Amino acid sequence: MPPPPKWVENDVQRIMYKMQARMVRCRPKLKAFLIDHDIFSHDRIKIIDFHRALDRAGFELTPREVEVLTCCFRSPDDPMEIEWRCFNDSIETCFTLANLEKAPRVTPYEWHPLREMDYDKELTQQEYCLLTEGMRRLSRRVNDRRILIKPMFFDFDLPTTGLVSQNQFHRVLHTVGLAEILRQEELDAICKRFLN
Repeated sequence: MPPPPKWVENDVQRIMYKMQARMVRCRPKLKAFLIDHDIFSHDRIKIIDFHRALDRAGFELTPREVEVLTCCFRSPDDPMEIEWRCFNDSIETCFTLANLEKAPRVTPYEWHPLREMDYDKELTQQEYCLLTEGMRRLSRRVNDRRILIKPMFFDFDLPTTGLVSQNQFHRVLHTVGLAEILRQEELDAICKRFLN
């Protein structure tokens, strides 16, 4: 077994902030992904299952970030397992406080990610113009032909995270006949705007 990596508290705080910002924006069902691997309900899962759950939830963490989280939330009783309940509670502090029913007078605050640390990509003025023109053209075609586009995306979004891959996005556009009305620059601007 390799030695645990050296990490500083700042790394964990940055990773947790990144995950909380993703939770606020996209609302992945992290607890559902983690609890699937806890067969015996003892609040611990294997390290490989922890990695799988993070990957399925769509956080797009680097291997180093996953390694840091693994070291931080490793179970003291069994070093090959992760205490997922503790991890989930610390991530979900962006929505609520733990044990709020035991302290009814406490008022939870609304958590917002800082703009300078937000991971969204900014569009240039030209890209913004391409985006609005492409979206206007798409909405006009969808309204004129009464195309039901939402069920097509639901077919690819089986874990109901609200996310599809870029290839799946292109496939939906081609299937319903919307890809041919967009120029490549407009499609690139749309993908850049809605890419997570």
